[in-house]
Amino acid sequence: MNVLFKRALACVMTVSVLAAAPAAFADFSDMPAAAEEKTALENAVNNGLLTGYDTGEIKPYDPITRAQMAAIIVRAMGAEATADISKFSDVKPEHWYYDAMSKAVAMEAFQGDGRNLNPEINITYQEAFAVVARVFELMSERDLDKYRLSAKLIDKLPEYTTDALDSYTDKDKIAQWAIPTTRAVVENGYWTGKNSQLRPTEYITRVDFATLMNNIVTTYIDEPGEYRDLPTGNVMIRSSNVTIGGLSGSNIDVFTGDSVKENVVLDDVKIKRLIMRGGKVLVKEPGEYQLIRMIGHNCLVDYSERPKVSIQISAKYPADSKVNIGIKEID
Repeated sequence: MNVLFKRALACVMTVSVLAAAPAAFADFSDMPAAAEEKTALENAVNNGLLTGYDTGEIKPYDPITRAQMAAIIVRAMGAEATADISKFSDVKPEHWYYDAMSKAVAMEAFQGDGRNLNPEINITYQEAFAVVARVFELMSERDLDKYRLSAKLIDKLPEYTTDALDSYTDKDKIAQWAIPTTRAVVENGYWTGKNSQLRPTEYITRVDFATLMNNIVTTYIDEPGEYRDLPTGNVMIRSSNVTIGGLSGSNIDVFTGDSVKENVVLDDVKIKRLIMRGGKVLVKEPGEYQLIRMIGHNCLVDYSERPKVSIQISAKYPADSKVNIGIKEID
């Protein structure tokens, strides 16, 4: 269950689930009865990703447009940076989605075709998988092997005899360009499809996209403080001055959102990946990570306490994102 944390700066306490007020969803007349769908929508609303309509509905089974997806993604990441999108003729400042589309372009979630961003066009499952894979830097084992090869942990790429997509009867409908990102989403367990189908070319619904986001991020942290005993699952940090202690799991990722500026400390954290879109992060020993990756501008990893990193630390924008390796004294 997604969790929205509100804590005071420098307070150390066991994390508890912040339950939604009983009336929070009472006004949505069309909330699904299915528990998984209902939970995903409630968590999306709780964490600021989704809002309802003026009609008092949340319209769970409506297809989601590119503009709506942009709004969800930038809210999830706490995005602040904007891009100049004046060259796109189909997005105007008076449109409700102008700010969201501008931020989505800045974070490279959307690129457009040079003339249009197509904000009101519905988005397919495979397109949605591509967007979330891009912004969360989701990787399959094949993707990770490329990093292992570059880090000289392996001599050559292995031959792959199985594929996470093999169990789906409609895998041949996946566009070639969408296979790596769809594989990354499926292989990591973030989407299982329905009736052995992924429906890649069909339009994704609002509830299914909420479910996808719910599968990717378990915990959102929005206030400064120290957090221990977090629920098992991926963590999205959207605030500066946050310390996470004792988090451990071989398949857990920690993400820092665009809104993070500084002072994130990971103390004795042993996880799969740290993926940074913003902030300055101190990774303390005896932490362990398979991969540390900076995909936002002006990121800094303070690696001076030398935790174990299995693959490497890399930056998408090496000119303005830096690693402080430091020197560890030997007794």
